[in-house]
Amino acid sequence: MAMIRLAQLSDWPEWRALDARLSRELFERKCAAGECYVALEGGSVAGLLRWNRFWDEVPFCTLLMVDEARRGQGLGRALIERWEADMGAAGHGMVMTSTQVDEAAQHFYRRLGYRDAGGFAVDIPRYAQPLELILIKKVG
Repeated sequence: MAMIRLAQLSDWPEWRALDARLSRELFERKCAAGECYVALEGGSVAGLLRWNRFWDEVPFCTLLMVDEARRGQGLGRALIERWEADMGAAGHGMVMTSTQVDEAAQHFYRRLGYRDAGGFAVDIPRYAQPLELILIKKVG
């Protein structure tokens, strides 16, 4: 069984292996703010979750990542459930996330009780991607 906890600065090397987009500086700020979680298995980081606030208020999961060899074992679910519980305990009534419509993650989130809430398309060449699907869930 994995242990889920807030990320610590010492997690950076293993975090970086799963999340190449986040800079060390931002990782440090997010750790200080409690906006990063890790799933530990056998003493190593097997998965992670990072979040921020949509409209400066609503918790929004910006990345859920599980080591490819450990997918399908409940780590993603455990990370999301811990985050949701923490957000509900902090007084939030809703959480959000998003995924591209061509990604299977939308089905994972729906199984966890998330509902489609819209989406947006980005056609600016440097940022172009398929439709981004926004998902919401009541918590607390």
